[in-house]
Amino acid sequence: MRKTRIKLLPLLAAICLLISLAQPAAAAQEGEITITTVADLLELAQRCSLDTWSQGKTVRLEADLDLAGTAFTPIPTFGGTFDGQGHTISGLSLTGSGSKQGLFRTIQSGGVVENLTVSGTVAPSGSQTSVGGIAGVNAGIIRGCSFSGSVSGKTAVGGIAGRNKESGQIADCSVYGIIQGESSTGGVTGRNLGVLLKCSSSASVNTSEEGSSVPSVEDLADLDLESTLTGTDSDEAESLLDSCTDTGGIAGYSSGVIQSCTNSGTVGYPHVGYNVGGIAGRQTGYLAGCVNKGSVLGRKDVGGIVGQAEPDLAVNPGSDTLERLRAELDTLDGLIQQAIDDAQSSSDSVSAHLTAIGDYTDEARDHTKTLADLSADFIDDGMDSLNSLSASVTNALDQVAPALDDLAAASDKLEEMSGDLEETLEKLTDTLEDGENIRVDVKTAVEALRASAADMARAAQALREALDTLLQGVVNDRPSDIETALADLFKEMSRLSQAVEGTGDAVGLLGDALAGQPDLPGGQETLTALNTLSDALTEAGEDLGDVSQDVPASEVDWDTLKAALEAMGQALYQASGHFENAVKALQTAVSDSHAMTGDLRDVVDALSDVMDTGEGIGRKLSSAFRTMGDAVTELAEDGPVEFPVLGEDVRTAGDGLFDSLGEISSEMEALHTAMDTAGDTLTADLRSISSQFQTVFDVLLDALTDLQDGTDKSLEDYIEDTSEEDIAATRQGKVTQCQNTGSVEGDRNVGGIAGAMAIEFDLDPEDDLADDLSFGSSYETKAVLEDSVNRGTVTAKKDCAGGLVGRMDLGTVVSGQNYGPVTSTDGNYVGGIAGWADASVRDSCAKCALSGGDYVGGIAGWGDRLLNNCAIATVEEGTEYLGAVAGDTDLEKGSVQGNRFVDTGLAAIDGVSYAGKAEPVEFAALRQEQGIPTEFISFTLTLKAGEDVVAQIPFQYGEDLRLVELPEVPEQEGCYGAWPEFDTSGLASDITLEAVYTPWVTVVASPQQEGKLALAMADGQFTQDAALTVRQSDQAPPQEAQDKDTVRVWELSLTGTDLTEQDTVSLRLLSSGGGRASVWQYRDGAWHKVDTKQNGHYLLLDMEGTSGTFCVSSSRHSGAVLLLATAAVLLAVLAIILVVRRKRQKKFAVSKQAEQPPQTEENSGGK
Repeated sequence: MRKTRIKLLPLLAAICLLISLAQPAAAAQEGEITITTVADLLELAQRCSLDTWSQGKTVRLEADLDLAGTAFTPIPTFGGTFDGQGHTISGLSLTGSGSKQGLFRTIQSGGVVENLTVSGTVAPSGSQTSVGGIAGVNAGIIRGCSFSGSVSGKTAVGGIAGRNKESGQIADCSVYGIIQGESSTGGVTGRNLGVLLKCSSSASVNTSEEGSSVPSVEDLADLDLESTLTGTDSDEAESLLDSCTDTGGIAGYSSGVIQSCTNSGTVGYPHVGYNVGGIAGRQTGYLAGCVNKGSVLGRKDVGGIVGQAEPDLAVNPGSDTLERLRAELDTLDGLIQQAIDDAQSSSDSVSAHLTAIGDYTDEARDHTKTLADLSADFIDDGMDSLNSLSASVTNALDQVAPALDDLAAASDKLEEMSGDLEETLEKLTDTLEDGENIRVDVKTAVEALRASAADMARAAQALREALDTLLQGVVNDRPSDIETALADLFKEMSRLSQAVEGTGDAVGLLGDALAGQPDLPGGQETLTALNTLSDALTEAGEDLGDVSQDVPASEVDWDTLKAALEAMGQALYQASGHFENAVKALQTAVSDSHAMTGDLRDVVDALSDVMDTGEGIGRKLSSAFRTMGDAVTELAEDGPVEFPVLGEDVRTAGDGLFDSLGEISSEMEALHTAMDTAGDTLTADLRSISSQFQTVFDVLLDALTDLQDGTDKSLEDYIEDTSEEDIAATRQGKVTQCQNTGSVEGDRNVGGIAGAMAIEFDLDPEDDLADDLSFGSSYETKAVLEDSVNRGTVTAKKDCAGGLVGRMDLGTVVSGQNYGPVTSTDGNYVGGIAGWADASVRDSCAKCALSGGDYVGGIAGWGDRLLNNCAIATVEEGTEYLGAVAGDTDLEKGSVQGNRFVDTGLAAIDGVSYAGKAEPVEFAALRQEQGIPTEFISFTLTLKAGEDVVAQIPFQYGEDLRLVELPEVPEQEGCYGAWPEFDTSGLASDITLEAVYTPWVTVVASPQQEGKLALAMADGQFTQDAALTVRQSDQAPPQEAQDKDTVRVWELSLTGTDLTEQDTVSLRLLSSGGGRASVWQYRDGAWHKVDTKQNGHYLLLDMEGTSGTFCVSSSRHSGAVLLLATAAVLLAVLAIILVVRRKRQKKFAVSKQAEQPPQTEENSGGK
């Protein structure tokens, strides 16, 4: 291995430079205040009623505070530093009347609130504007804070701050709970004009009907809103239009910066709300590196990231208007000069006033020229205060992070593969002519490969940890963390460089060991591929180590850094391409050797298995290098200057023009007084000046009237869409590098990233861009959606559903990817990228399933400009205008070029494919194209049970998925689960299967009956596939049953279960004959009597296994005979008792008679 010169890595140098630019000056501390009790906090609130009192002070919270039961009023205004030190203020309850409500009503520019947790309820009454959990209005910095609880209001409502002003920065904050508002409602802030950086929200935002007089979800789902809105009775329409607008998981509305934020909470309510987005409801600013994981629901303009992506709008007052104004001012100036000449001999006072008017006219003319010159260049090159929280650095670091994850994963797999490779090469050396001599060299090479892979994995993991520390340091302004993280990054980058280069050397050693072997599978092609792979890895290692050899270790300037960054980006791109080509060549060489036989065939098969693993590793390494190249290239393009603001020169020129005209008017009034004594000549001059001055103002009034009165001009007459110009430098009206995995549902204009890219002119949110604009000026618009990915499900009830954008009136989509299914349940215009696109879609990929009515296409349902896109689309439902690329387009007026698709049974555009414009391509050829995203050519079968992912099974294009063994469906109490049927051809897009749960069947009855009673029933837990059949058997009944009145022999079979012959089944057999019944089962060639229990008409017993032969016998009269016999016995016993009793009575009577004495006459009373 060559010794590598490790220099300063340009990416880290750029970070150092930008961070140094971002460090704010330390403020002088005029005092420190300690808060330990609720009383201390109440006193602080009282003292902060004066806006200057807190400025320069540091307040430290030394304990957790509970405000429950306390009459706390918000801190009115705060301009110092409030350090919560990780403590919590709980029990916050603000329900009084007013606006600007939160723990702090206003945080001033220069104020800082950090390291604080707040919980409670902020729900004011009254105007309810600018309502937040921590601040009503923030113009300073809120960082490292969190809020949990509920916040509700009307306008500008957010979990952290209601309104984040231009100078406001909210960084590394989190929100949990419920946020409710009517307009501009967000998880973190309601309205953002400043910076949101690395924030997260798990809050539910506008997820209930509270505050809106809207119908129920069921009624809304069936409501024909278009008819409602145009009907005579507008009450219902008005209540709908008054429902929530501009609702976002992070921000309701944003014209500022949202960088690297994540939302995981549910946003919106079904069929209610306009401009609803997982990150921002509506945005015109810069939104980058954000992720949405939550469900997003609404009525119209509903997107996984942005509900409505409005463009950055540059207003040009119109060259015609400005030229007219300049000409009239020139005329006015000439008249004034003539009047001055005439006045010199008449009146000094008149002359002075005219001279002043002339001066002001010159100023007005100059301002007009300046304004005309600047109107074409609306944004200047000034640098604003956003460098204090460098979004460019954060963006670059966020991009590098997943690349390091790929690098670590690839390294781990490479280490595992080394073992398989060693075993395979052992077999190979046994088949080679000089196998024994090269065995040691091969073993040495494999050991070196294993060791380098392990080093690469460790370095990548350590880099990832250092990167996380650096991110936190940048976001939270912790210089010590930044210094430590940068030192670790430099050290680990050195290790990574050596490890990558060592891996290349190991592959080179392997190639050297196998050189000259005639029986080597793949022959010279294999050796060439190994050498190419070795060179690619070695070059990548060198690029990581010494591409910045011209960058000094200190005093770094941006021009030098930019050149180094560009060189590094290009080098990583080349490494990516070389590496990918080498792996493919090696795989091809091994694949071409499958014709070999004998022992070599076994070796080739084993090598093929190893190379299948190697291909996945190659894709990950290639992706890692390419991603890092993207990061450093973008950072080079960004430079230290970040987000330009509206030019002060434009404002100054405009203000100066109107000020000058105002001064002219004042001087004209003064002139009237002075003219009382002037001559007729001056009077005529004055009248001419006055008339011309009126003409000047008429021109201005005409311009203002044009801004209010409608004209018959079309949209194209007013707007010039410049979205495709200088995309990399665009910083306003841009959504870039965002991802959505949450489901997105709405009625109209629904997209995985953006619901709509349009301008909302009318107050009616049902309309986006009016057909007849009410503007007289012209406009330049920029709306860019770039490098964003959707993996969530997109569902619209009506028109315009797209994988990335539902409806595009303007703008451009560049390098987008969609992997989520797109559906319109009752509408048209469904596309893998855009549902309806009267704009540009280029260099994008869609691999998805599509369903809708008319106009369903793999890239766009209807598209105007489709350039260099790729599609693997499956149209599952559609009626007319269906296509693998587009449902339809205007091929004559539009621009359709370079689109490719994999044939899934549908032609490109409305049943026709066009060479060079939209044509089919073989998957194998598409797979070899440079720059195709790995995910686009990789296929995954995802199995889900509810929200849980059970398994993700990768498969190759065209693989027979019937051979894939699916995992068991997770159990659910009271139900059984099954995977639904799906297309097993492997020719569709990614497949997601949702487990279907059905309640258990507890009793399975046979269809064979006697009367209305089933002959047999089985008890247990069965699926709907279970069936119990009973048929008469030919088996002779047992001897004991043959003399019975009723004898039935049945064969029972229970099918459609997973029971085995060792399982026991509870049965119920019908006792057909009534009376006393007995049951026998025929087993092992003999009848065996079975114990039973009587239950109504059925006999209960157990059966071993899932089938059996049973005999059921019964005697119809056996009960009566027994009863008669019993009665006879009882009668006999009774007769015997009666006879015995009579005999006893007779004996007793005789005995009594014998005991009496004989009678005498005396005893008898006679004489």
